[in-house]
Amino acid sequence: MQLLSLFDDWQKALTEFNNLLKMRVKKYGQTKVLAQIKVIDKTSSEEKSMTRSMYNARLLHPQHWPEPLLEQFAEVLSCPELLTFYQKQSTIISQLPDLLTNYIKGANTSNAFVIRLLDINQATFYAKQKEPKTWHRDELVRIEEIIETLNKLKSVSAQ
Repeated sequence: MQLLSLFDDWQKALTEFNNLLKMRVKKYGQTKVLAQIKVIDKTSSEEKSMTRSMYNARLLHPQHWPEPLLEQFAEVLSCPELLTFYQKQSTIISQLPDLLTNYIKGANTSNAFVIRLLDINQATFYAKQKEPKTWHRDELVRIEEIIETLNKLKSVSAQ
């Protein structure tokens, strides 16, 4: 249950960050705020104001905000707490790979065995370990079920 607890803590911190950002932008006026936020246009490499659709797309995936963009929002909104909340969620989720590795080792099994039972390829597993924000809750639930089952089987066979 440690994996799920950590994941849920991360989701809570991410939601707090997202809600704070939305609240502050709404307070200052979305159009006014977005006009002050500058992004680089990928096609022309020019700096331009952030659009509503760019902003809304970021809100849908709040775990992937680039820090320079957050720094702009924090400055425009006079809200350094935005960075604090974002760093808090980053710190929480960065613990997941080590916890998962220790969880698997604690069950005296291998990553390959867990990967096979998850029915994902090895590259995907290691990519998720490298970028833990890409894990989904249902995958972690499945891993916990696998580890719990292995531990129960070992305790039964030890008796």
